[in-house]
Amino acid sequence: MTNILTSIKNIQEARLIRDMSIGIVDVKNVDDGALGFVGVEEAEKIFNFLKTRTLSITMGDYVNPAEKKCINDALLMNKIGFDFIKLGLFNNASIKYHKKFLEITNFKETKPVCVLFADKTFSFENLEKIIEIGYKAVMIDTLSKSNKTTNIVDYSELKRFVEFCKDNEIVCGISGSVKINDLAYLVQIRPDFIGLRGQLCAPKLGRDKLDVKQVSSVLDEFNYVLNKSNNGRTLSKVSLYSNSTSES
Repeated sequence: MTNILTSIKNIQEARLIRDMSIGIVDVKNVDDGALGFVGVEEAEKIFNFLKTRTLSITMGDYVNPAEKKCINDALLMNKIGFDFIKLGLFNNASIKYHKKFLEITNFKETKPVCVLFADKTFSFENLEKIIEIGYKAVMIDTLSKSNKTTNIVDYSELKRFVEFCKDNEIVCGISGSVKINDLAYLVQIRPDFIGLRGQLCAPKLGRDKLDVKQVSSVLDEFNYVLNKSNNGRTLSKVSLYSNSTSES
């Protein structure tokens, strides 16, 4: 079944969403690049507060994730107990560094997720390579939040991506400026998760601050399209503001 993944940036936002039915809570410094790391102290606070939930964390914009700091931070996140850690493939040549990262960390419980960027590194050739080196989870996102995955990768390619991952028993997700009116379209493809951030935030603040009412409305819509076909239903409960983006 497809789940919603949403990024939170601090313990204050963790408190806001604690009792909401978000499938995966993603801990990320949304103000620091595509995959900003919140730091060990903040990560541990959030984990201890939400430890009964499925939790992921982004490790930072490392072109080379085998760098000592990234390795050490990732090992700490594994020790703390995060379910997923997310690392980006920022260029095609970096696959060798990802291979080294996986070999050094050799996680047993925490599952590393390789993020392929629709506007940079997503290709089926790269997808095959990251599966070959040992990744068991992958997602498509956008490097620039002014870009939108569904404007770059068409429906048939996204469907093929999900089918390829499932054939290889790989957890897969789709994110990258996902809008509320993309949910029915994406649910039909059946990824394991759909990532949102911007559409869960207060419209006037962009991606800066989660809004409880907005989160509730988006989750209502997600649950609707997950369980029923979308027969032209209007989205009057939800603010479809054009400048909002989503990331995870």
